Amino acid sequence: MALLLYTAWSLSTGGEPLVLPSNTDSPGYRRMLSAVLRHPRPHPSLRGQLMDDVHYIMTMYFGGQANQALAMINLLFIAKYTGRVAVLPQFTALHFKGSKRRADFIYDLARFYDSTGIIATALPAYKTSKDSWFRRPKPETIPCWSTMEIRTGSSNYHPPTSPEENGLVDHNLKTTFWAVPPLGRSSDDYVISLGAVIAYLQDKSRQEEYVERAKAEFLPQNWHPEGADLSGIDPATDIKATFDPFDPFPPTLDEQFTCVDATYFMGESAPPPPHPQGVPLDTWRTSAWKEVGQYLHFNRDVEDIANEYLMRIFEVGTLAELPPFITIHIRRRDFKNFKGHTYTPIENYEEALAEVREKIQALLDAPEDSDLGGKPRIKRFDIRPSEYKVLVTTDEKDGSLFRQQVADRGWIVIEHERLGTVKRFGEWYPAMVDGELLARGQGFVGTTWSTYSLLAGQRVEYWQGGAQAVAKPGTLPTSNPKQGGRT
Repeated sequence: MALLLYTAWSLSTGGEPLVLPSNTDSPGYRRMLSAVLRHPRPHPSLRGQLMDDVHYIMTMYFGGQANQALAMINLLFIAKYTGRVAVLPQFTALHFKGSKRRADFIYDLARFYDSTGIIATALPAYKTSKDSWFRRPKPETIPCWSTMEIRTGSSNYHPPTSPEENGLVDHNLKTTFWAVPPLGRSSDDYVISLGAVIAYLQDKSRQEEYVERAKAEFLPQNWHPEGADLSGIDPATDIKATFDPFDPFPPTLDEQFTCVDATYFMGESAPPPPHPQGVPLDTWRTSAWKEVGQYLHFNRDVEDIANEYLMRIFEVGTLAELPPFITIHIRRRDFKNFKGHTYTPIENYEEALAEVREKIQALLDAPEDSDLGGKPRIKRFDIRPSEYKVLVTTDEKDGSLFRQQVADRGWIVIEHERLGTVKRFGEWYPAMVDGELLARGQGFVGTTWSTYSLLAGQRVEYWQGGAQAVAKPGTLPTSNPKQGGRT
């Protein structure tokens, strides 16, 4: 099994090639790239790579890989309904010390384009990086609408030295942040409505009016407690950090390239917060998932590694011989530090597993003409769901008591150290391969409030026609030193 190889889209003009995954064999996708990229290789200037009469949109990420993926899904949904080309920043690794990774080296964007017609492109295809061996990137400034400010109170700013700096600094791109007016919220009032964001981005007169208001009222202002005496505070000096309403280059002056600083906190309903706040997990079953997310498959090399591992684990010679199985994602290490009892004991995963087995049986028993809601029909096997094997991914340490509890139940744990995943393929691959393995199950059990679980469960439903459930959290024991996960 070879690593993902790279191939150049075009070398005819010399210089640094535009590198694409080797499995980008879609003629339609390559024709599309030549229509939205002015040059066949990254350019020192982002704007120098843009095609006339083509409009683009970009965002910035924060959080772990699953949060970044959810933000990408929302950006692609916005791009679809604003008629723009989505420019995807590189993904940032937070759980290991490694380089950033291009979106098209994680997800099969050619397959996605062929399935949806939505144009998704990687930022490194536009502009050279600081470690470029050919042409150094020129410094450029991108004005960005800050939807994050109206949701969290601050912009999506990260210092250049931050490990969460979104990959823009690598391309010598600086962002300025601009306030947006109050926008419609989701039905649960937790996140900004995608429809409201799309409407704002399509209404230039409203944008121009708010830029002028921001100048007149020095927006956005710092927050003060209700009833605070503001008589001695000058609004002109009380503007929130990272904002400058008098910057001479607001987003309204660049209609061709639009930026929104954070698309994660958007949707028709809320994504799960990092700790319990009364928000249910079953929230992203929205238009964004149905029209975008379900079509984002991992690259072929990730699928190939998953195929290899499954055949090794179940000791079969072909994929057709694989037995049916249910997957479980157990996240514990950082969740044990959050307030609100996010710790989930092993027994609760067992209860959720029993629930999933029942749901699978109900799917198998459903009439052939039943409405599947756009999902595939679940595959039938010669054994009942109560006999399906169980495959687990977890962040618990090898040799921990919890791992032993999992093994005692006959569940199979993916052991990336034993499989040599990092040595063979690199540090990005354990999380990517886990994502693909979890999606292969006929059913799925997730960890409550984990966005990684959320995505895995959605994939099982929409790729396999399977069922999902989440294990209910419990109360963290006062002391159990053998339960610790990796840091």
